[in-house]
Amino acid sequence: MNNVERKKILAWFFLLLAIITEVVSAGFLKVGDGRLFGYIFMVVFITLSYYLLALALTKIKVGIAYAIWEVLGSSLIVLMSLFIFDEIVTTKQAIGIILAITGIVLINIGEAKEK
Repeated sequence: MNNVERKKILAWFFLLLAIITEVVSAGFLKVGDGRLFGYIFMVVFITLSYYLLALALTKIKVGIAYAIWEVLGSSLIVLMSLFIFDEIVTTKQAIGIILAITGIVLINIGEAKEK
C-alpha cells in the first residue's frame, strides 16, 4: 500500500470518528437534560467532530464527506434514540432515513464512476 492510499484510508477513519463524536455529542444533550455538564460535553464532542471532519476533508471531497457525516450521524442518532432512550420512529421518519441512506450510497457510486 502506498502513501497516497494510506492517507485516503486515514481520511475515511477520521470521517468515521467524526460521525461517532457527533452522535456522542447529541447523546450528551439528551442525557444532560438541560444541565451544564451536558452542554459542556456536547461542545467538546461536537468540536472534536468538526476537527476530525476537517482532517477527513484533506483526502475526501467536501460534498461527499459532509453528506456522509450528516446522514450517517443522523441515522445513528435515531438508532440511539430508539435503543437507548426508548423513543419511537414513525413510518414516515423511517422512510426518510432509508431514502437519505440510499441517496448517500448513490452519491458514492456516482463519485466512484467519475474517476
